[in-house]
Formats: sequence, structure tokens, C-alpha cells
Amino acid sequence: MSSSPIYIKIRVNDQPTEAIVDTGSAISIIHLNFLKTIQHNKFTYTTRICQTANSTPLKIIGQIELEIQIKHIKTYVIAYVATNLITSILLGNDWINSNHVHLFGDQNYLTIPDQYGHLTQISYTEPPSINYPAILVNQITLPPYSQTLVDITSQVSNANNLIFEPYDRYISKFMFIPHTLLNVNNHQAKILLINAQNRQQTLSKNTRIGTISYDTTFSICTTIQDSTKSKSLLNHQPLRRSKNFKTRAISYSKDNSDQIIRNNRCHHCNEYFLSGNDLQKHLRAQCYSAQIRKQIIESIAHIENPKHQLAIQDILWRNKILFDPTPSIINIPPQSAIKTGDHPPLYSKQYPASDKDQQIKFQETQKLLERGQIEESTSPWSSPVVLVKKKDKTMRFCIDYRRLNAITIKDAFPLPRIDEIFDQLSDAMYYTKFDFKSGYFQVPLSKEDRPKTAFSTRDNHYQFTVLPQGITNGPATFQRVINHILGPTRWKYALAYIDDIIIYSKTFEEHLSHLNEICQILKNARFRLNPEKCEIARTQTDYLGHNLKNGEIRPSPHNINGLLNTRLPQTADEACKFVKAAEYYRKFIPNFSQIAEPLRKFVPTTRTQKKKGQKTVITLTNEETKAFEQLKNFLTTDLVLRLPNNRFPFKVQTDASDEGIGAVLLQIYPDGDRPIAYLSKKLTPAQRKWSPMEHECYAFICALDKWHNYLSEIKFTWETDHKALTQLNQKAQLNKRCERWRLKILEYDFKVKHIPGLANYMPDYLSRSPVDDAEEDSDETAHLISTSTQTDILYDNPNTTIIAAVETRAMKLRNKTFKDISDTTKLTSDSLNNSIAENRTTSYSIEELIQAQRNDSYAKNIINNIKKYKNYMIKDNLLMRRLNPPVPYVPQGELRRTILKIYHDTAANGAHFGRDKTIHKIKTRYF
Repeated sequence: MSSSPIYIKIRVNDQPTEAIVDTGSAISIIHLNFLKTIQHNKFTYTTRICQTANSTPLKIIGQIELEIQIKHIKTYVIAYVATNLITSILLGNDWINSNHVHLFGDQNYLTIPDQYGHLTQISYTEPPSINYPAILVNQITLPPYSQTLVDITSQVSNANNLIFEPYDRYISKFMFIPHTLLNVNNHQAKILLINAQNRQQTLSKNTRIGTISYDTTFSICTTIQDSTKSKSLLNHQPLRRSKNFKTRAISYSKDNSDQIIRNNRCHHCNEYFLSGNDLQKHLRAQCYSAQIRKQIIESIAHIENPKHQLAIQDILWRNKILFDPTPSIINIPPQSAIKTGDHPPLYSKQYPASDKDQQIKFQETQKLLERGQIEESTSPWSSPVVLVKKKDKTMRFCIDYRRLNAITIKDAFPLPRIDEIFDQLSDAMYYTKFDFKSGYFQVPLSKEDRPKTAFSTRDNHYQFTVLPQGITNGPATFQRVINHILGPTRWKYALAYIDDIIIYSKTFEEHLSHLNEICQILKNARFRLNPEKCEIARTQTDYLGHNLKNGEIRPSPHNINGLLNTRLPQTADEACKFVKAAEYYRKFIPNFSQIAEPLRKFVPTTRTQKKKGQKTVITLTNEETKAFEQLKNFLTTDLVLRLPNNRFPFKVQTDASDEGIGAVLLQIYPDGDRPIAYLSKKLTPAQRKWSPMEHECYAFICALDKWHNYLSEIKFTWETDHKALTQLNQKAQLNKRCERWRLKILEYDFKVKHIPGLANYMPDYLSRSPVDDAEEDSDETAHLISTSTQTDILYDNPNTTIIAAVETRAMKLRNKTFKDISDTTKLTSDSLNNSIAENRTTSYSIEELIQAQRNDSYAKNIINNIKKYKNYMIKDNLLMRRLNPPVPYVPQGELRRTILKIYHDTAANGAHFGRDKTIHKIKTRYF
């Protein structure tokens, strides 16, 4: 019989491989790693540590049914799955006996019958060479003419009589390592090193110095038993072959089967899987949320090359934990971000809030508590809570840390310069952008700083355990963290501007490598991303307000559309304003006077000319149109427009008109102001009814929303020609809409400068020739008062008799009784009493209100064109304003006067509670 193991060629579940046929083993065994490469059914999970006769442990983790095909003959076997088998598969006596296999060792073949009993002869194949590297455990230095025993490690876990062979470079007259037989315990053994020269020699840790293999002439017992002395996995049969015959089914790996199983457990349903691939298939098909599956698929849908798409998808699935919606705190030491020296604790009272807002605060704090982002506190510090509406209509739970920020020692850690970022991106062709999900809340806060973040609600006192929004050192702290985590990849193929990460590469193959590495880095740090705002493997993208494509960097269309798409002037006044706006940048425009000359005739030279003809409709000649387009082109290209440069201060200029709003983002260069971006937006019909103060403030709010990346973490100047807004960031506003906006922009560091209207030409022109479509302001949903009154009955029973509503701020222009309720609430007691005295109180049914709406031309127009008016809805034939809950629209007339009297005279409705409170109650129930 052969003195070597018997190898034959087979197919396992249609996967070709070589198998050992071992008459000394009672069971068949397949290696876990090989099983991962083939299609297979689920395996039965069971953990056992078995042992070969030479004391080598064999780690069994389960059983599985396999199809074994030899030539045209198909057989089946239930095999045990091992993590450290020395070959792909071993076929034992269970398979040999059940399939009537006969081995002819001297002739190097075996026979197996087919289903008709015909024997098929299968020749043995040459055994594969199996060697494992031997690696130095520690660095070793040998003095001249010396020798020593050193520790080596290998994949073999425990075995005796293994052959060590040194690499050729270590067989010389100077450095000599002899061949030897080894016994390996717990992956380690000792070998002899000899230095045969007159100077010392050093070998580094982890140096590969040779190979380890098994002695093919060494005899082992092929009975394998359960190491726990419980039920034997194999039959205890006498050896039926030559004592020199040996199996190579000896254990060799460092794998820990329990760890493998734990790693392949689905944390959603607790089911175990044989491999990571099986687990991933299961997650995609069943337990992973449909939302994440959809987001990953959508994120790569733009990639046209199927191979490229699959390659990116594979990376995203391997790092899918990044998109897990479960909140996470990154594994870094807690950060210190609020250094206040010896300053005593600051305590601020809570801001007044409605019962509805108090309920929102309670809900938000419960969410933060459940996520571990806040904890109950006994801190003497306290800052007030502010609720700010976001664009998606949800509430942002914020803390007003202005007083805390004023005493905090500023962190000077630098943010990346935007111009240097663009320099790095100039040669890239592929881009991926990552957006962190609540990035600050993923950064742990030091225990020393936590008490300073304390805040109160009416229910309890809390403090943050993570980096809160709104603290002055938040951006610097987060930038320091992300710089540390990205490490040496920064400025090579990854950059982060606070929480905006971009990965950039010259080729797709490079991008795959870069994307995979950054994903691994972020995954290891336990970051979570917002998949809806991530862009993967794009050839064109917007970053920090600029468009990146094919190695070129241009201003984003969103930043220049406000001027680029402006219409031709239609009146002399519009043409005049455009020329004046362009003249502001004349020093940067070559031959400005000659280019602008055809339009000069529209600029009045006397006060009389200014009064006359400026509203006259005009049609530009070809020459005038050419001048207009040429100036517009100069203003939107790099002759005038500049990439942002952090070395120069920023400023924002805004203006508003009855038609729209305009704004310009500029930087103050030594040779003059340079524009960075333009904004021009129309107003909705409701917004046009706002007060001038609200229009001007709204222009600034839109500018901040659009240019947040430039302005969020720097000091800048806001220039406005509306003097009443110069104190916007200094004190609370009587105008409630402006006050909500003021609270929304607390995170920005700016000063307000009043400039005369004549010095504000560009924003003025952009506001009077608006380009972008109007949008509803995200803060417009009214705050409701929960106190019950007799008028609340409308929401519960629409068929009950109701009373009508007073006009709100959006309708102030249509009713002279009220003078700008929204701006400063200038409703006097006399005007209120006069309105009441005109009519007696009368009740109206829902049918009468519906009829009144139908008789009102304004309401009738909305009803007939309801699809055009997104702020309105019709419910049970009644026109309602879309608030929460919807409120009825009340036409002018007797109904409005009645509501004034009800609220003024009825105690249940707050009679004589004060002018402002009474008006506020009216506005929150009727429109």
C-alpha cells in the first residue's frame, strides 16, 4: 500500500477539487474555507473539539449534506465541517462503505460502482505540496560567532514531527539555520540560529525564515475521538492498512470556531450562518431594512458599467454597518471641548413655551436618553432650550449656548482652507462624498465638560454625553477628530471639511481602492453615515459650493444661476439697476465703460429724469442686448468671480423687493470686493404680503441656507439697507417670524452693518429680477396653543355653529383695520374696540361660512384653482389653510368683526388677557 495519502479528483456540489480518501477515518470532513466557495444548503450548527491520534485537535462546527461526483457517478454524504482540516475534503469510511468503494493501493487506483453496478476505475493523483511559513515571533540580534534558540510561529496549531526547512538565503557560511524536526504547541516552536561571521546580525520581528510541512513517512492513528470523552464521532476500528500509511487530515489553523460562528450571527434574528457571504445574502434578502437595501442600490444606479457597479456594490455591502440607522458613538477617547477656566457656573432660565412645545421637548429628551446622548444631571450650569423647525418640517432640538460660548476659551485648531482643498481636487476624475448622520452626536464628550452642557425642561435637568450642537468649539473639535481618523489618507485621496468628506481619485481602479480603505477606516471608528446625502463614485459632483467634473472646478450652477439666468431688463429702471450693479465690479472688468455704453442711456442724470419714464416698458436693441449679455458673462466667470479663499474675510449683501429677494456672497480682497456666488429668488403670493422687515430678514436666512458651507464656522459681515435689522443677532425681536429666524441662526458668528440703498445695487437688481422659483419658508407652520376655547369645537365637530376669524399677517394688506400685525403687533385697544362696536355678536354655521367663501372673490379664485395653491386645502367643502391642524379661511366682513368681539368679551377665550395674547390666540385658530 502507498506510504502517502490517497488523493483523487472529485466535484463537490459541482465544484472541482482534490479529496483525501481515508479508510482510517470513520467520518467524512470538509474544510470551512472550501465550503464557503461552493453552493450549499444550510448546515446544522454544532461545536465539538475532536482529536487525532497525534494529539492534534480538530475543531468541528457543524454538519452538512454534500453531493460528491466522481466522473459520471453522483454520490451523497453527510460531512462534518472543520475549521482546521489540512485539505479541502476528506472522504472517510462512511462514504467508502455506503458506496462500495474498493482501494487498490499498490496499483494506485480505486473502483466505485455506478447505479447499474458497473465498476469505474479512478486513478490516484499526486498529493499537493502543503507548506506553511515559519515566522519569527520577536526581533533577534546575534553577536558575532554565536548561536541561540528562537521562537517561531505558524498556522499549524498543534502537531509533532513536522519538518522545518529554511529559505535558501539563510543557508550560508555566515547566517545558518539548519533543517530540523519540530513539535508545535499553540502555533509556536523553537529553532536554532547560528551567526558564523565576525559582526552581529539582526532579524526583524515577523521575518519569514522558512517553511513547515508534515513528514509523509510518520505513522499516526486515524481514529479521531471527541476530546470531551463523550460520544465518539468515529468508529473505533482496528487499522486496516500499512503502519506506514498516514492521513494528512491534521489540524493547522489559528481559527477559533466559536469566534467564526459569533461573527456570522445575524443580530436581527439571531440565526447563525456558516460564512460571511451567507450572512450577507441573508441580510440583503430578509433582515436588512428595505430602506438600506434601497439606498445602496440607488446610490450606484448612476454607474453604467455593470462590472463597476458590482465592484462598488460589493464594497458598500461589506461596509453596510456605516448606513445602519442605529445611533453610534465612535471609539475614540472622550473629547474636551469646553474650557472655561475658573469661571463660575452660568444659569439661564428656560424660555417660555407653549404646552405643545413642552411636549416636543419631552419627546426629544426621551429620544436622546434612549440613545445615550444625554443623561440626567445635577449640574449648576443650565442653558435654555430652543426648538427650531427644519426644512423637512421636523423640529431641531437646540440649546442656546451663547452665554457659555462667550466665556469658553476658543480652540484654534485650523479648518482646511477651501482654496487648498480645491487645489487637491483639480486632477481628480472620480468622487465620493460622505455625510455623517448627526456627526457631532457621534463624538463622546469628556466627563469634565458634560456638566457645562446642562439644560432643563419642565420635567428634568439633563446634560450631554456627546458633543452638542451650538458650542463654539464644536467645529474645531470635530475637525480634529476626523483629521485623526483619516490619518495619512488626508491630502492624498481623502479630505474632510468638518463633516463633509470627499474621496477623490484619478482612475476608477484607484477609486475602488480608496473608497474601500476609507469605508474600512470609518467602519472601524464606528461612524454612521447619512446615505440619503452620500454620493458614490461620481464623475461630477458639487462640493463646497463648486462643481467638480473631469478635473475642472467651476462655480456651482446654483451659485450663479441667480445672475446667469436673469431676464433681459424690461423697464428703464431695471436696465439702470443692472448697469449700477455691474459698475460695482468695474475695476475687474476690462473696458467696462465701452462695454456698458449702450446701456448708459437708461441711467438718469437728473432728478427729473429719475422721476419720469423709469417705469416705461422698453425693448433692448441688439447692441444693448449684446452689452447686457457681455457684462453678465464677465460677472459669472473667473475674470470677476473667484473661488473662495479663507485668507480674506467674507461678507453677505442682501436686499428684497415686492417680487423677490437677492443676495451676493463676497470676499474682501485688497483690490476690492470679489463675488463668490449670487442668489435670486421669487416670493410666493403669501410671502409678498409680509412686511418689508420680514422680506429683508428672509433674504438673509435664504443666503445662510445656501452658503452654509462658507459661513458656518467663520466670522463674517452682513450688509443690509434695512436699519431695523442691525440688532437681529443682539436681542430678541418683537416680530415673531423674525424671532424664529433669529433663534435659527444662533450658530453663526456675524456682525450686521447698515449700508445705504444706493450702495446695494447688485442685491437690489437680483431681487427685482428674481430667477429661482419661490419656496415656502420651512418655519411658517404656526405654533399652536393647546388651551381649549369654545372656538376649538370646529376641529372636533365641523357641523357645529362656529364663529369667524380675524385676518392674519398674510392678509394685512387687505384689511386696513390692522396695521402690520406680523411686524410689531401694532393693534391698538381703540381700533379693537371700534371694530367690536360696529356689529353685534352673531353665530354662524359651517354652511354659512362655506357660502361666505363662495361669495368672496379671493376665496372663490383659490377654490377654483386649488391645485395652484399648495398652502390651501378643501375639507368638507370648506376652504382651509394648511396649518397643523388646518384652520378655516374667513372672508372679510361681519364674520371677522364677530370674532373680535368674542375674543375680547368672552373670559373662556382670554378676554382682557392683553392685546398681544388675544391677537396671538386669534391668529393660531383662523386665517
